[in-house]
Amino acid sequence: MDKHTVKLRLFGKLSIQRLIRSALLVYGVVGAWAYFYSDRLIFLPSPSSYTRSDDLTFLTTANNTQIAALHLPNPTATYTILYSHGNAEDIG
Repeated sequence: MDKHTVKLRLFGKLSIQRLIRSALLVYGVVGAWAYFYSDRLIFLPSPSSYTRSDDLTFLTTANNTQIAALHLPNPTATYTILYSHGNAEDIG
């Protein structure tokens, strides 16, 4: 067998239909990867910039996740401000 015959048996003939099928396969694989793994890429939690101390209060959510909270009381204040963050960010 010469080089051309081996190449033809391994890869077949190049055609528009084959190129379209290959492009659709790549598109489907990338789409499936993006669907299943995009949250892991977007919402990467960074490590906490604080350590456990007596100043922090830890609130437990319904799914047993602990959220660190810091309460700074001001007896003369009329309102309370709740400052929060999202997207797995840590405002530390």
